Amino acid sequence: MDILQLYPSSYIAGRYLKENMPEIKKVYVFGMKGLVEELNNHGIATVGGPDDNDKKMTGAAFKELEVDKEIDAVVSEFHSWLMLYARV
Repeated sequence: MDILQLYPSSYIAGRYLKENMPEIKKVYVFGMKGLVEELNNHGIATVGGPDDNDKKMTGAAFKELEVDKEIDAVVSEFHSWLMLYARV
């Protein structure tokens, strides 16, 4: 395999959204800087990402959360803690 044949999942996510879901203009990211940068490189605006990594969500904070109606999708890297909560 040639190194030029390797594509990171962040690139694939950005390309997939751009080519198959062009109506998606803004996403919330559960992930790191590389995923945010790749989505931005594909013309997709992002919120969340590393800026939200240290935020803790309590029940009270969730109730007061304002919904950003411009967010069209959520993109996540693999997170074992997210998978744990998804199963609960």
